[in-house]
Amino acid sequence: MPFPEINDSNMKKLTKDEFLGLIFKIGFFKTFTPEEKYRLADVDGHTVSFSPNEYILQEGDVGNALYILLRGKVYISKSNSPGVRLAELNPGAIFGEACFLASRTRITNVRADGNALALRIDPDYLKKVGPEIADKTKDQLIKVLIKKLERMNLMLQEAKKRIPDDDWHKVFL
Repeated sequence: MPFPEINDSNMKKLTKDEFLGLIFKIGFFKTFTPEEKYRLADVDGHTVSFSPNEYILQEGDVGNALYILLRGKVYISKSNSPGVRLAELNPGAIFGEACFLASRTRITNVRADGNALALRIDPDYLKKVGPEIADKTKDQLIKVLIKKLERMNLMLQEAKKRIPDDDWHKVFL
């Protein structure tokens, strides 16, 4: 089933049932039991709405939260090239995970591409959902990071095919 069309009227506040409907569709939560998904929905105040072009994350900020996009689209950019979109993310995408794990400086900007809605996961949220769900969330996050690393390695292999060895060594070694 596709994600519902979003507009200003349905971005303000999700009901528990609407939230459950969204997390049942998102791959990150596929290993969670229905009971665990209901526990996630019991915690108020962790869905965040964003207006078009609003910053969700800003390069240089320090944070300890990650976000799972529930509705809308977002894009990633760097401050030194704000007009260049490095990636566009759709519902189900996860971002901000490095800062969540290590409370470090954000290395990119993430901005809403139209109205967007995300689940904000931080230590407070994990405390509220309990240790079992917190552990499962972290386990899923590890899987996400492994997939991202594999994808980056493939992209690097493809890039290496197009760059002469001498230049490759200057840049990467």
